[in-house]
Order: sequence, then structure tokens, then C-alpha cells
Amino acid sequence: MLRLLGPIVLLCGSLHAETTLVLPFFNHSKTPNLDWIGESIAESVRDSLASEGVLVLDRMDRLEAYRRLSLRPGAELTHASILKLGDSLDASTVIYGSYEMTGAATAQSKGSVRIEARILDLKRTHQGPAFSETGALEDLASLEVHLGWQSLESLRPKTAPPEQAFVAARPPVRIDAVESYVRGLLATSAEQRHRFFTQAAPGRTLFAALFPVGEDLLGAERLQNRGRVVPAGRPDRSSLSGISVLPGFVALLQRRFCRRRAGFSTGRGGHAAQ
Repeated sequence: MLRLLGPIVLLCGSLHAETTLVLPFFNHSKTPNLDWIGESIAESVRDSLASEGVLVLDRMDRLEAYRRLSLRPGAELTHASILKLGDSLDASTVIYGSYEMTGAATAQSKGSVRIEARILDLKRTHQGPAFSETGALEDLASLEVHLGWQSLESLRPKTAPPEQAFVAARPPVRIDAVESYVRGLLATSAEQRHRFFTQAAPGRTLFAALFPVGEDLLGAERLQNRGRVVPAGRPDRSSLSGISVLPGFVALLQRRFCRRRAGFSTGRGGHAAQ
């Protein structure tokens, strides 16, 4: 009898595993053209947590919850709506925040951005202190990585790696590649996704290797591209040798792709990513 109880206890524990929901950060810059930054921050923080073993709810789950609760994607949510959203997805914690431009753009710079994040513990109904990152908009990807480490350190202070090691494992990505990639995720048609992902990964070989990754993140197993079915497989690093236009971008997409592929193989493609 005791032998039977062991698996049952383990199963119950897995069913109640703590999960984290990362929301798109709210745009306080009053510039609608910068709305994509909020999704970019959420994608990066989610990737940072999942790559370290934290159970993070998938973007598609979040969008479905928005639909069920009649919430408009991209709109700033009230505290009550954040609670409802987290509760509807059985999340233990919710990471959310905002960003604003703190310095004007010049001929040499796109300006500076300040990102502020908070972690809401739904089990204890407790909101932790705000933490932030500030820097040049061109360094957005690096700011997001540092914010991801702060989130990880807050959630798992005993197991989080040193910040220096965490950052070193995530090479910087150019902002133009990040913007095109995120705009591709937000695109509402296959044609738009095709255009933005092509911009994110210029060059025929690079595009062919990375486009299935973006499509896979949207929940597609295969991509119908101009009448030709492209099998969704892991991007081949060997085909990317010598390309330096997107430092860190390939590694970033590979991590996200492998998480999604693991989800499909276990039949949980639309659930928490690990």
C-alpha cells in the first residue's frame, strides 16, 4: 500500500507545481510605436526563467486567458485584472511591470529606457518590491537579461546562478533583430510574420534555419511557405557559421525552440514551458 502512495504523492505534487505568469510590460512612454518593447521584455524574462528550470506559462496560454476574460492584448491592466488573469491560469506568481523613455533620442543614440518590474505572489497575496534596469535603448536585450536574472534571484534565491555567469551565457542581441522578431510574434497574418522574421534573420540561409523557430513558438508544427512545407526541426548552427549580424540571436531562438519542441513531444505544447 505504501508503495502505491509514493507515485500518488509525486503526481499530486506535479499537479500543484508552482508556475509563473509573465505579462507584457506596460508602455508608459506615450509612444505607441514602442509597444513591441513590452512583449520583448516578457519574452526575454520568460526565457531566462524557463532556461533555469522555472515553470513558466506559455504565451499562447496567456493569450487564451486574455480572450476568456475579454481583456485586450497590449492594454494596461488594473491590479484586479492581473489577479483574475493569474488566478484563471492557476499561476503562483505573476511578473509584470512597465517601461518608459528617460532620455531623448539623438543622432548617436535611440535614447534611454527604464524598465520597472514587480512580482506578485498570488498564493500569499503579497506584492514584492519593485526592481528596475535603466540603459540605452540599443542595449535593450542586455537590460532584459539583467532583469531576467533579478526575477530569477527573487523567485529562487538559493539556486539562482551568479549574475555574471548568467549574463555571460546570454550574448547580446542587436535591437533591430529583437524588434523584428517580436513584431513577427505579434503579427496577425502569415505574410506579416514572414516579412518580420525575414528582417530579424536577413539572408536566405539564416532565414531558412530560423523561421521555423518563430513559427514553432506560435504553436505551428510546420510552416507553409510559398507552397513548400518546411519541416520544423532544430536550427542547424553549422549553416550559420560566419554570420555575425545577429550575435546571440541564434542561441536565444534555439533555447526557445527546444523548450517548445519538448512541450510538443510530451503533449503539452500550449502549457507551462520549462
